[in-house]
Amino acid sequence: MRFLLIVRHCEARPASGSERDWDRPLTDRGREQAAQIREWMTEEALTRGYLPARVLVSSARRTRETFALTFEAAGVVEESVVSNLIYNGGRDVSGEDILADLGALDDVRTNLAVVAHNPSVSELVYGLVGGWPEGLSEGLPVGAVIVLELDDTRPVGLSPYRWIESFLPV
Repeated sequence: MRFLLIVRHCEARPASGSERDWDRPLTDRGREQAAQIREWMTEEALTRGYLPARVLVSSARRTRETFALTFEAAGVVEESVVSNLIYNGGRDVSGEDILADLGALDDVRTNLAVVAHNPSVSELVYGLVGGWPEGLSEGLPVGAVIVLELDDTRPVGLSPYRWIESFLPV
């Protein structure tokens, strides 16, 4: 059995003035959310076998900061790939776009994770689960981590996956 963690980046500052959306940093609350995710990963996710070996990260500053303060800081990742293709600030990115990039990273042996943006991650979760996981309404809040069980005989793709649990930092 292996797992896919789908993470919406933690809270970021709104763009100000001439600042590009891509450059938005995490807020203090966002850094606190990241610390909560890191703690959850090093305690709960480690115990349950969820920790990813490979992580796909959107190239935006807020997603890279979320990754650095959570997965990277926990020292659990073997490989990370930063992708411009899953940053949705310049174009619409679908859940299928994320799956295509994840598929290129998938060795069909290890757990995976993606750190990206709404609405793409919400679309991805909804499509893979076939609805909203327990305790969520429509859309993922900032900092949400969704754990799905992957088929350990096939690469990640457009298959229905079983929702295992969610972690929602405060």
